Amino acid sequence: MKGFGLFDRGLWQREVDRWIEASPPGPQDGRDPEAIAGDLSRLVFASDDGALDSSGAPRRDVIRTLLARGLTTLTGAPDERAAWASLLAGLRPGHVVGIKLNTVAAHLTPHPEVVAALVESLAEVGVQPRDIVIWDNLGRLGPVRMRFYGDLERPEGAYYQGMERAGFALNSRAAPRVLCTVPRWPGLGHDRKLLADIPSQGLRLPVSRILTRVCDHIINLPVPKDHRVTGVTCALKNFYGCVPLWDAFRPTHADGMHANRGDPQIAELYANPCISGKVRLHLCDALRAICDGGPWGEPQLEPRGILLATDPVALDAYVLALIDGARRERGMERVARRARYIESAARRGLGTNDPNSIALVDAFGEPAPWPG
Repeated sequence: MKGFGLFDRGLWQREVDRWIEASPPGPQDGRDPEAIAGDLSRLVFASDDGALDSSGAPRRDVIRTLLARGLTTLTGAPDERAAWASLLAGLRPGHVVGIKLNTVAAHLTPHPEVVAALVESLAEVGVQPRDIVIWDNLGRLGPVRMRFYGDLERPEGAYYQGMERAGFALNSRAAPRVLCTVPRWPGLGHDRKLLADIPSQGLRLPVSRILTRVCDHIINLPVPKDHRVTGVTCALKNFYGCVPLWDAFRPTHADGMHANRGDPQIAELYANPCISGKVRLHLCDALRAICDGGPWGEPQLEPRGILLATDPVALDAYVLALIDGARRERGMERVARRARYIESAARRGLGTNDPNSIALVDAFGEPAPWPG
């Protein structure tokens, strides 16, 4: 029987059909992203087989070392403090550094050990824990929404989960603070006075108040996953967590932002100065990765490293090559043709996706092979 408002079961089923049960479009449509040359971009893949112990648990000491080496290699600075000083340009006492996570799905989120190592590293340049905010869009699901979104037993795994289920308990008085945008309580909500333009869809979307009113600098901390609609999700698409895509159970802007595989909406959103103007570093937690069933599935890959870049397009291009290389080894179809938003981002001058314009190096600055 048709219900009312939030209790309309037909509405729930339509969302399940659209976002969870729907067969993903095949990669044969469209074309591969064209490589767009640009200024030389540096991308660091700092890895260590010992980053995960014999039980698969992350080793914080190893991660901390990888982060320190990666920062100096990325910037060319003599030490970690100097590396942060160059990345966090204009940093002053009292400035707030926000760490934007991706906690949308249950099986792969940034590991708390990586976040802890990052917080410790920021102390090298004098950023105190009280001036750090760890945040994402969704904090927690209520019991009703959890029933329909968080606990759906599907091959892909849980759909939405939020920060608390990912191991980041909300606490606005902690040091560092752990905040979310929604729900309205305890979240800070969206800023209706600062809108991000998405010209291709005729949208103007409010941006998270955490980004617009709390943070002076942003460190983007995504995880590498394939995506049934957009091919991959990593650095650029992580900022979908800054705008409202769902209102309660209703898709408000989700359909428009995923139309045409998010191309060029992903690039348009990141290009907004209210977002890209505050991002100082993209730090991808690549201890594990998903090449099949993303963004909700369980990880199949263990790169055992972290990726560091100031160029989100180069990072996403690397992740696309990594995922398609793993899919090729497994006899699966590639997803490159779904990920044309990467080319659109390069054409907008947000970075380069041309491997010939990307200096890929390891933690020690030695050239590293392009995946795939």
